[in-house]
Amino acid sequence: MRRMPSLADVLLARRKDLRVITAADLDLSENELGLAGSFTQVVKVFPPAPKKDGLKLEGLEPAAAAKEIAAFLRSEGYVG
Repeated sequence: MRRMPSLADVLLARRKDLRVITAADLDLSENELGLAGSFTQVVKVFPPAPKKDGLKLEGLEPAAAAKEIAAFLRSEGYVG
């Protein structure tokens, strides 16, 4: 589970100074930074495939709902 910062931590962080570091500060050339210095490259960016519509069971007793779920899983080939 992701831990969220407290309000006090957020307020304290807003007061802190940001330090900007350049390539010269790190003794690196421009060819060693950014896209030119990266060992990897993004080939393609795409959104995830849309999810299929779900199946909602309402108004069934637990035993009947379990039978419906088992029948669905068998018909879809998830269980034998």
